[in-house]
Amino acid sequence: MSYSKHSLNINRSTVIQLLFVWLAFFLMVLISYLFVSDIVHNFLTKEAADTLSYTQSKINDNLRDAETILHNVSQSILIMILQGNSADLIHEHMIEITDYLSSDVVRISAFNGLYGFFNVFGSASDEGIFLDGTGWIPPEGYKPMERPWYQAAVAAGTGIAVTNPYIALLTSDPVISYSRQIHDRDGNPLGVVAVDVQLDKMAEYVVNTKLAEGGYGILITDNLEILASPSKEYLGKHLSELPHKNIDVVVSNLEKGSDIFEHIVTDDLLGSEYNLFTRKLENGWHIGIFTPVGKFYQQVTGMRIFISILGISFAFALSFVLLHIVDAKRKAEKKAGEAYFDSLTGIYNRRYFEENLNKLMKLLSRSGDLLSLMLIDIDHFKKYNDTYGHSEGDKCLITVADVLSKTLTRDTDFIARYGGEEFVVVLPNANMDGACIIAEKLIQNMHKQNILHENSETASFVTISIGVVTGSVNHKQNSVDFVKQADKMLYLSKHEGRNRFNFSKL
Repeated sequence: MSYSKHSLNINRSTVIQLLFVWLAFFLMVLISYLFVSDIVHNFLTKEAADTLSYTQSKINDNLRDAETILHNVSQSILIMILQGNSADLIHEHMIEITDYLSSDVVRISAFNGLYGFFNVFGSASDEGIFLDGTGWIPPEGYKPMERPWYQAAVAAGTGIAVTNPYIALLTSDPVISYSRQIHDRDGNPLGVVAVDVQLDKMAEYVVNTKLAEGGYGILITDNLEILASPSKEYLGKHLSELPHKNIDVVVSNLEKGSDIFEHIVTDDLLGSEYNLFTRKLENGWHIGIFTPVGKFYQQVTGMRIFISILGISFAFALSFVLLHIVDAKRKAEKKAGEAYFDSLTGIYNRRYFEENLNKLMKLLSRSGDLLSLMLIDIDHFKKYNDTYGHSEGDKCLITVADVLSKTLTRDTDFIARYGGEEFVVVLPNANMDGACIIAEKLIQNMHKQNILHENSETASFVTISIGVVTGSVNHKQNSVDFVKQADKMLYLSKHEGRNRFNFSKL
């Protein structure tokens, strides 16, 4: 039996790689035993940072939601007042918004109510009218102007105010309020609009945040007052009042504005030692995670020892498999990095369009066949985003992409997202008449979606403008010529009032 030199070199290279993988794995295990404390500590720190980041994002999302709701609702109420709407109509508007935000479709977990006090509707005998989106009627003697949300809004002037935690009269639950005073064009106050955020909802997942069995989370205000803790007796107390050794060092670090740090504290009542990690939120609050040191290290160390022994036993036998997995993973990652699909809409992206258009034009140029190309733009999309938010803007883009895709019926046609709110459609072997028919269908099919766009200058719903170009492909032309001409036609459609298409021959 004989082997070629090339085959022998490949085998030697493979054996060297396998031995290197096995040796590296063995050294890794050996080092992990020698430096297990550092490894476990670093693992704990990373886990704490990831867990705190996740909890931080959930709380920040709730607080941002409340601020966004208040901004949008107060603006809509201000417009209604300036337009002369009655208090009853404004109340109905607030009830509709409250029902919508509390529905199963939209439900915002910490949202606790929308209400306001409007002195613009006051009289000689009454300072104003209190309106609540839940329909709640305040008890006799209720004075809105003395409530924290009202006073905070007045103190903030034209800005958005955030109260310290207090007990809501409606639910008897701890809440914070985002409130805003609205003014007429001359700067005269018209009233205050407020949104409540229920702290119990946030406290629930903060307290349940933990890295190991026996751990728990806490939520602390910017004044270091405890808002959430598994021990109810500590709620409302200053962090320094916890019966923990070294808690004064923690308090000192938090007062200095530290973002995230680690300290060892000891529960004087239980004698248990904890790792305490904290992180500062956008509004100045802090979240913290208490983790029992012994239990966490015991669990992680035991797990690492078990995996190390098991890994050493099978390292050599699994080396071939591991190399193949690594190689396959590398190829898959490379392929994924070269993907041709837009991550938001699921249709082709600009890279696919540019590469495939060049290939298609080379093919069509051999016979001088026709090519039609369309550039499509969503009319007043920036105003749509400004009005409804980027989340709704993304949904709009997805819907438009879906409508455009379903309108194309030939396998040879394709659509791609060109960038932002622009799309491009390629129609091989399509003459001008056929391309114009498809352009008209695209516009009409968008009309059928009836996507509300109340700030559009073109229509009350989302519309599109299209530029169409058709030409015989030859070796003197390139893809840029078609795109430039289609862009000129798109510009003409916009100039003529949008919600239409224009076409030309190349």
